[in-house]
Amino acid sequence: MVIDKIWPMLRLSYKHELRRNYSLQKKVFLSNLFNCIIKEDGNNVTCFVCYWIFDRFLFIENLVVNEPYRGRGLASSLINELKTINRILVSEVEPMDTDNPITVHRIKFYEKKGFVMNDYFYERPPISRDSDYIQMKIVSYQKKLTEDEFLYLKDLLYRHVYDINYIESNK
Repeated sequence: MVIDKIWPMLRLSYKHELRRNYSLQKKVFLSNLFNCIIKEDGNNVTCFVCYWIFDRFLFIENLVVNEPYRGRGLASSLINELKTINRILVSEVEPMDTDNPITVHRIKFYEKKGFVMNDYFYERPPISRDSDYIQMKIVSYQKKLTEDEFLYLKDLLYRHVYDINYIESNK
């Protein structure tokens, strides 16, 4: 099963509040909107990207390179593969915190690949029972999203990725 191949790397690469538990992640793989590209070297997973495809957007949920394979352009290769899908590429990143080198690295990586930071306020819903809303930033490939695009994307993420009926909760 795909989840079993990537779970150890996913668990190590994302803090508890930034990822689902194993059983919830396993359920996500059943969605026809969710996809995962895995690259391997023999029996070793070198990198993977998990993403959601919507009508106008491709949302990158996880992009992970196995530590021994870092610095070889594998993440860039995965991004280039996603660019061939005719959608606006977007992802979430934690706001830059100079005391947290991981946030700096992630943002610089996306910027180097042509992504831009959007200025809209965005809170990611809890991904597990014991987590809270987390302030994040949306990055998008090549151009900032319009307000209408951002609101539409937020609705898609809340309804499909985080399973929250955002529209109903904001009536």
